[in-house]
Amino acid sequence: MTLVKPPTGFPPVKFTNYSFQSMIGETLGIASIASTSRSRGFTVHYLDAYFEELSIEQTISVIVGRSPRIVGILLRYPYVSIVRQITDSVRAHLPHAKIIIGGQYPSINAKLVLEWLPSVDGICIGDGELAILDLLEGAGRQIHGRSYILWRYGPSAEKRTAKGTALVHYAALDDLEWPDRKYLRTAQEFGYKAVGISSSRGCPYRCAFCVPHVYSQNSIERPWNYRSARSITDEIQFHYDNGDRLFTFSDEHFLPNKFARKRAVEFARLLKAQRLDVKFMFDCRADSVSEELFATLRDVGLYRVYIGFEAAENSMLLDYRKDQKMEIYESTLTLLSRLGIEAIPGMIIFSPTTTPSEIKKNIEFFAANFSTYAEEDFLSRLQVLPGTPIAVGLKNQGLLGDMIEGEYFWKFKHPIVEALWNDFNDIVKSRSGDFRALRENDKQSLSNLKKEIERDLFNALNKRAQ
Repeated sequence: MTLVKPPTGFPPVKFTNYSFQSMIGETLGIASIASTSRSRGFTVHYLDAYFEELSIEQTISVIVGRSPRIVGILLRYPYVSIVRQITDSVRAHLPHAKIIIGGQYPSINAKLVLEWLPSVDGICIGDGELAILDLLEGAGRQIHGRSYILWRYGPSAEKRTAKGTALVHYAALDDLEWPDRKYLRTAQEFGYKAVGISSSRGCPYRCAFCVPHVYSQNSIERPWNYRSARSITDEIQFHYDNGDRLFTFSDEHFLPNKFARKRAVEFARLLKAQRLDVKFMFDCRADSVSEELFATLRDVGLYRVYIGFEAAENSMLLDYRKDQKMEIYESTLTLLSRLGIEAIPGMIIFSPTTTPSEIKKNIEFFAANFSTYAEEDFLSRLQVLPGTPIAVGLKNQGLLGDMIEGEYFWKFKHPIVEALWNDFNDIVKSRSGDFRALRENDKQSLSNLKKEIERDLFNALNKRAQ
């Protein structure tokens, strides 16, 4: 079997900027499928074409050269045409190979992806480790009446239909092998300093724009699946013994419920007992932050937390189905600041229905509360993907356009907002060189650059308001 993360069409960018310090470079899902399948005695070639800096043609050549019986390819929505080039060519060279597509996005859009990719045999639904082992060990049989792979069927190329059911069992995560770390050092050389740790899968919330939410609710039996604190700590200990000190959890949500918070306390106790001097970060919601828990986690290395605030206006939060109000944000940020934990914000500045006043509130919130930024923060734009609730709502309003590379294009409801979008692009992109020149520890220069950009954005807002 060959498992592939496709190229993007662009060479990897090396960076040293502090804002990116905790990003994960590896693709942990493919890496876990590779190690788990290999532990069962199967021959697995794991190829990250992006980090190996391969072209599309070179990627195809590597796959074909290995003559695998099974080819598993990750599909991310900006790269549908690249994946189609690969699958069509592999099919022509290896007519008897099974070509399987995986990822959360194809899991919730399986029939659509089969239409886009006519050379593909099936779509992996749910946890890839179970799907691939089922295919390797049992020729794609159904288990308990639930298929892990949605297969294409019918002799006609025009009849692009599929059979199967989307609801599948979840993997016992403690029983899986730790991910294959073939590309860890390569990722770190490119600037992804943190070691990625997957401690849970899924999200039980219902944000309207979110693929993981739809995947968790509709594809697997348990919407939030988790590893034990002991399993997580053992993996961190392994990397610690190999010299790593910086870790980032890849979880959609590290603290979605009471059990997760208890697990976090146990995790902190184990880190302390094993005297692991590490730094780590995770993602959570604003309403998951509490003083006692976060003080405990800070004392064992929590230094940064990513929070999906999304917007600084309740009207936008209602559209996004965040099920929380922005009034909680001030107390959350005050608490994190008091504990010395850096908050990394997730914001959606522009959406189809955003008004100029909402954009102003979003920029004011970002300017007042965060000293660092990523270049795309001021240009964050709602991604509307098939299979999500927000796509349905925007279609009903007549705001959706064509789908390109698996993502809907959309238009702004308010012409002035479209003008602001163009203004913001000109302002931010004119400073791209300054941003990328900043070094890993140059926080003050990063903060100063952010203030300069914010000043120009506010000027643009004021001019458009006149």
